[in-house]
Amino acid sequence: MPTPPPHYSFDGWYKATSNGSNKTGPKLADGTAINASIKLLANFEETEGEWFDLKFVSGPHGTIEGSRTINADQTYTARFILIGISDDNILAMPDTWGTVDSDGSGKVSVSGANENRRYALTDMDDRVVGTKLGSQLKNAGFTGLNPCTGYYVYKLNQSANPDIDAILPDHLDPDTFSPPSRVTVPALGTNYGGQKSWTGKYL
Repeated sequence: MPTPPPHYSFDGWYKATSNGSNKTGPKLADGTAINASIKLLANFEETEGEWFDLKFVSGPHGTIEGSRTINADQTYTARFILIGISDDNILAMPDTWGTVDSDGSGKVSVSGANENRRYALTDMDDRVVGTKLGSQLKNAGFTGLNPCTGYYVYKLNQSANPDIDAILPDHLDPDTFSPPSRVTVPALGTNYGGQKSWTGKYL
């Protein structure tokens, strides 16, 4: 009795080619009488409903090269990302750093800014220089700042929105802002091009 491998079904018996590698002619009917030497081939077909075509096609802005069919075991991993991160109710000190742009102005960036928070930048006297939502800090920081200057960055509840020049601790409920992170904008950054030499004549 022919035993099909997984996901295949026995289709029936066929007359085989002389070397037995393939079938020839129609499937033999049940009860076919065999009255001479004959080579038969047991044919197995894919079980319907257990096989599906998987096609690889290129989307816009690119092409696919090479074979588009699967000829070996493959593993495909479904990647899931968070959508609409919920508020963690923790006002931790933000992770910040300062840089200087090529135009000589300073910039303060926040790593891993929470989209459900607001962030405030103050001078060393806690006077608010600017505020941004976490979503705004994903691609940009606080810009147009003074080099070689220290600042504080606070993480706030999104509903907290202090005015520019307000002294932050004096104008917000203590439960609405984190301890500050101190950050210093350096004196040099991408505005520094190295030493320049000069050659000339002296009189």
